Amino acid sequence: MSNFFASMPGFRDFAALTDESHYVEAPEDWTVVVTDVEGSTQAIQEGRYKTVNMVGAATIAAVVNATGHWDLPFVFGGDGATALVPNDKLEPVRQALAQSRLVSLTEHGLRLRIGLVPHRDLLAAGCAVRVGKYLLADQNALAFFKGQGLSLAEEWVKAGKYRLPEWQEAPAFDPHRGLSCRWAPLRSSRGVFLSILIKIHSHNAGHDALINEILRELDVILDLNSPEANPVKAKVLKPERAGLAARMESSFLKGGSQPAKFLKTLFFIYFVWALDRGWIKLKSFDMKKYKASLAPNSDFRKFDETLRMVVDCTPAMQAGVERLLEGYHALGNLSYGLHVSDTALMTCFVQNYNGRHLHFIDGGDGGYAFASRGLKERIRRRETG
Repeated sequence: MSNFFASMPGFRDFAALTDESHYVEAPEDWTVVVTDVEGSTQAIQEGRYKTVNMVGAATIAAVVNATGHWDLPFVFGGDGATALVPNDKLEPVRQALAQSRLVSLTEHGLRLRIGLVPHRDLLAAGCAVRVGKYLLADQNALAFFKGQGLSLAEEWVKAGKYRLPEWQEAPAFDPHRGLSCRWAPLRSSRGVFLSILIKIHSHNAGHDALINEILRELDVILDLNSPEANPVKAKVLKPERAGLAARMESSFLKGGSQPAKFLKTLFFIYFVWALDRGWIKLKSFDMKKYKASLAPNSDFRKFDETLRMVVDCTPAMQAGVERLLEGYHALGNLSYGLHVSDTALMTCFVQNYNGRHLHFIDGGDGGYAFASRGLKERIRRRETG
């Protein structure tokens, strides 16, 4: 199987995310996967935002495990995800995503919308998907996306096109292997967590220059390269309650009775805790080193045609960001959404503890979902005058 993303050169400077030389057009014979939880706002208002995050991250685990390739282009959106998969792996991907949908509904009462949009159809509509590779630590990278291809794919799927059929054969493999939620909600060291969504309206030559300008001004306010801006800080990480974590994780596992899956997961959680406390030692695993690697392998800032961030900030920084974005919005340059929370959530996808692990960040109380409501409302008002 050809995997264009795995062979792409990457870049490490987040401020270089608009550099066209960092992007390549996705192959024609790949497919865009779009997933999101229907009615996620209501579920979040009921206090189920951690479940919504797990369901969204589960679809990333599903496509990675179905293709057998860690290096795939995907992005976590809080209540869903977007990914690109090769067409020669579409059948196992369909099966894996159908299992995600089944677990979401039967175990958690959440309806998961899933669409599979051929890239060739987006190309025919004049909206290519362009992909960049932002390097993290160890062997990990995030996919960044330019253009309007993902936006069009999402629009089509929400309109009822390209949906995964209701019936789909179950996979022989466990599609959610590696998905975990073992850390308690993260606490701010600066004051609050700010979930930020920014959508630039223009797609002309000034588009990239405007993003660069906004990034520079955000960095002045937030000091984005400071470890304090990242919501994940090893020294203050606390484990989630074991029973709660085990119930959530085991609900996504395939095969066996729920009590057996729960007990197996609970045992492993306690084993990891014993490693963390030094009660058990393994020559092949350094828990302190692993915890230190969580922050540099987190997706607290990313770009998928929309600039997304969850940042630890002071109330003064929060006010500065609001003034900055409202000023640009008043000029008609962009729309934005913000959500302030006392906590942030970290959902983990771990293939192994020695490098291949990613950590998906969202603001507590539905950070991205509620920021998205503000973004969509500002776009609506702009379009209706």
